[in-house]
Amino acid sequence: YGNPYDLSKDFSTYNWILLSDEYIMNISSSSERKKLHQFFSELGVSDFLFPINNWTYEQFDSLVNIQSISINKRLFTILQENWVITKETELFLKHLKDSIWIPTIHITYSYNEQIDQVEINKICKLNQSNNIYIKTKQIQKLFEQHVTYVDIEIDSNSSFANDLGLIEHITLDDVISILIHWCEKSIFYTSLSHMQNTYNYIYQNMSRNELQDLINTKPIFFVPIDSSVDSKNIIRGRFVSLSEVCWLDSTNLFIKYSSSFKTNSRFIIEPYYTEQKTIFLDTFAISLNPTVEEYINLLVHIASLETTAETVQDAFSIFKVLGKWCEQSNQCIEKQDLQNKLSHKSIFPTRDHRWVCLNDNPLISDNDDIAQLFTQINNIPLIDIPSSDILAFFHLCDIKSLSSSITIEHIIENSSDGTVVKNLLSPLIPYIQLYMKSRSEFSQAYQWTKSINMSSILLNIQFNIVDYLQLIYRMKSNSSICIIQEEKSYYNENQ
Repeated sequence: YGNPYDLSKDFSTYNWILLSDEYIMNISSSSERKKLHQFFSELGVSDFLFPINNWTYEQFDSLVNIQSISINKRLFTILQENWVITKETELFLKHLKDSIWIPTIHITYSYNEQIDQVEINKICKLNQSNNIYIKTKQIQKLFEQHVTYVDIEIDSNSSFANDLGLIEHITLDDVISILIHWCEKSIFYTSLSHMQNTYNYIYQNMSRNELQDLINTKPIFFVPIDSSVDSKNIIRGRFVSLSEVCWLDSTNLFIKYSSSFKTNSRFIIEPYYTEQKTIFLDTFAISLNPTVEEYINLLVHIASLETTAETVQDAFSIFKVLGKWCEQSNQCIEKQDLQNKLSHKSIFPTRDHRWVCLNDNPLISDNDDIAQLFTQINNIPLIDIPSSDILAFFHLCDIKSLSSSITIEHIIENSSDGTVVKNLLSPLIPYIQLYMKSRSEFSQAYQWTKSINMSSILLNIQFNIVDYLQLIYRMKSNSSICIIQEEKSYYNENQ
């Protein structure tokens, strides 16, 4: 008869009352069949559900009560194709909204510890029309898989989906509301690209005051639990507040020790939101770096681990960063406050593989020969610094050098004038320098003789020849601590 729907095939579970084929058995002309179709339609015989009448409700309820997703998808498509708002369809629309029949899909996530992966669970079910979203580009970009979507292709030329109340457009309030809802979860599964889209949206659509109010009252910053992530993959994470994040750790040590360092330190978010630096720093106003106290806590943790060349180097990396802050006026650190914090914190690595605090009075080992002498005295902690850029922090801590902390006394016997030695060396030095200059293997030594102005030193140096020379290296802070050493020579550059 020209019915566009094969009811016995598409909806075989319903007991349809179908017209007998007897009426058209001898009619081969399509135009004649159309006339017959029109005739029966005027008598009230329908193709399927339309026009709306009492039978429509009974047929619809019988079909949806089967609770078949495939049947309901076909049912939705047919209604969408034929939907026109009339007085009758408005009444039927209320019935459609109250019924549980719309095929939907919702994604949930879980973490499988055995395989260390996030597992995706698709839930397909029938729902009422409220809180069901249409998969538009904007909604998917901002809500990703965190809402329930209608699981049918929506025809943009039909008003059916909108009349049902399916959500096609979202507002700023919708985005803020669902973001706050996500923040309440202890563990949240999403992609970094999704969160980047969300932050861009609220940045572009909220006033600065509104943003600050949201940031100061809600933990909206998503931080991955696993440090190594891909921006497109679904990952585990949690939402934290403004006070719990900072942009950058130039040492990269907070991330390095994140698995073992459980103290409440700030989360570093620069690795995850690099392209949004301006938004996070200028608009969201997050801190640029961890605080000095947080670095100190990390140092304490590093010092609690097995002492290795790596942990010692990591400690010096932090000293270097803190020293750099000292040299910047906008990162001024109160000297006394810092010393009070470090007085009992064993964070300074010594050359004998210990970690000491400021109260242990550590000294910078600036002269290896003298340091070798005092190494045998266990209660003197000496620190070998790898580079001069660490000195700024050590000076702030008032850690002195070994050479400035001792006096050198000498005991001699039978001293005589050494002019003969001076006269021997003075004319030879220029020739030695010329020889060194001509040989590449001595270039570094030659540059050193120039840097100290060797010729000038020889003109003013005073030589003495003795039969016996004994040097006493004595600590200024405690004169009882001393090293007595017999020597063959001694040069005092201060005299």
